[in-house]
Amino acid sequence: MNPKLIVLFIAPTLLGWLFLKQCLSQSNLPLKKLFSLVFAPVMGLAVISLAVFIITAAVPEQARLLAVLTPWVLSIVFLSLLVSKHQQTDLKTNPQKSLFSLLVVSGPLTLGQITRIAVNGLLVIALILTFVNFTHHLMSYMTWNAFGGWDARYFWHLKARMYVRDPEQWRLLFSEYFRWGNNDYPLMVPGIIAWGWHFLGREALIWPAIVSYLFTYSLGALIIWHLSLWRSWSSAAVAGIFFFTLPVYLFWGGTMYCDIPYAFFSNGSLLLLLSALRLNDRRLLTLSAFFAGCSAFTKNEGLLFIIWYLIITVPVLLHEHRHSRADLLRSFTAVIQGLFIPACLCLYFKIALTGGQNNLVSKRNPADILQALTDWPRNRVILEGFRVYMADAGNWNGLWLLLGAAALYWPLSKKQAPLPYSWILLLAVLLINLGYALIFTITPHNIYKHITTALLRLLLQTGVLALVFIVETFGFSKKSEPTLSAHS
Repeated sequence: MNPKLIVLFIAPTLLGWLFLKQCLSQSNLPLKKLFSLVFAPVMGLAVISLAVFIITAAVPEQARLLAVLTPWVLSIVFLSLLVSKHQQTDLKTNPQKSLFSLLVVSGPLTLGQITRIAVNGLLVIALILTFVNFTHHLMSYMTWNAFGGWDARYFWHLKARMYVRDPEQWRLLFSEYFRWGNNDYPLMVPGIIAWGWHFLGREALIWPAIVSYLFTYSLGALIIWHLSLWRSWSSAAVAGIFFFTLPVYLFWGGTMYCDIPYAFFSNGSLLLLLSALRLNDRRLLTLSAFFAGCSAFTKNEGLLFIIWYLIITVPVLLHEHRHSRADLLRSFTAVIQGLFIPACLCLYFKIALTGGQNNLVSKRNPADILQALTDWPRNRVILEGFRVYMADAGNWNGLWLLLGAAALYWPLSKKQAPLPYSWILLLAVLLINLGYALIFTITPHNIYKHITTALLRLLLQTGVLALVFIVETFGFSKKSEPTLSAHS
């Protein structure tokens, strides 16, 4: 393997690990070291992309050199911050489980516990085999489709090439000459690809494929991490197996589009929000908001997602801290801190560079929008499109039918194994898809073409939330697993 590719992986992983370690330094999140390690590569890439955008906008003539140095300089900054904190106090007040402790069982085993251990072992083996099979097919598809799908070639990679080939002229990307390339699309993934190409010194085809693979793997890891934390290892393994057998994520991961990176940030934001609320942890709340901000810098849908995120988060925080204005203020501050940098960069991008244009709805005036909202034949087509694509077993393996069953069963499950705030997952799925339905309604594009080219990709952005809600509702609780040792 090319040594440069190894360094290309190490640099963002080190930066991401230090960044997450800094974010979670005083968090109550169990297994936070494991969390930081698993998601370090993609979080490092996200931080690098934000930095590359700032550098290219501010000093384009030095963009190549500064982009290559970015991960190392930022790693030194975060390392200095961590060293200056002297976290001995944090370690004493927040003892953490080790991964090994989760595998140790205390006391004599009963027959039921032995059976559950055997079942869990088989599930882990099945998860590993499923993941290996998924990776094999994804890599094979990427090898065959080395340039990526249409959007990857002519939208996302085009923007990365503008970053790389002539940084001093990169603002031409926002001129009318590139209107056909959707120049209002945000620059998270193009920035990541451009950084790798800067480092390698050439536009290597393998780098976009590696980036797409890392985000696809991380999206599946989100499911396993969350459910192992809040349900059980067996439930997490079942959900992971289900995810890695869904053809929709295999296909769209192979196209190298930005839908899966966007799904990682938006879904990760809500899953971290659940953990933040359940643990009463403002550090996680800040990280959750940062994920939400990154989603807006990844795809235009992220701007709508931030609205839904705030609609969900603000009332919950108002209710939780109704007796303490100080706690409420600290929680709101945590959200603002997380959103601040990515949201500001996104607003600068939208207002200063693209002129506030949105290619989907910019040509629609209020009268057109009102007429579209009352166009019942068009709206029936949209609803039918959602029904057809959600019922497609070839892509979803019955996921949306299971979601309907879980939504009906959920009120009963609360009496048996309550998980606070699980309703947020269901509400988010409904709100996000409602937002997409409204976009389909008001867009000037041909509705049949728009649905066939976009709806499946939009649905995959909420598929993870649907899967997590299903398993939180139907899954095994931790009480059904063997008792852990006292060291845990």
